[in-house]
Order: sequence, then structure tokens, then C-alpha cells
Amino acid sequence: MIAHSMSRRLLGEGRERGVYVQTDGFLITGQNPASSAKVAEVLLKMLKA
Repeated sequence: MIAHSMSRRLLGEGRERGVYVQTDGFLITGQNPASSAKVAEVLLKMLKA
């Protein structure tokens, strides 16, 4: 319960089920399994650059 409420505060409300991807240099991270296609898309763009 504590971990869940902490993650909601850190990650923001409403992002748990939606597509959410962050990049920082070569680091690419997706919020959840729904983000996997977008993570792959970002990775392919980085590899082509």
C-alpha cells in the first residue's frame, strides 16, 4: 500500500494505464506494458540517427 501511494505521487495521477515514455540521453523508459510500442519506436529512431 505504501509503495503504491508513493509511486502515484512520484509518477503522477492517470499515468498508470496510459502510454508514457521518457528519454534521457541513451536511457529510454516506459511507464508500463502499454508503453512498450512507443519505447520500441523511440529506440528505432535513436538507432537510425
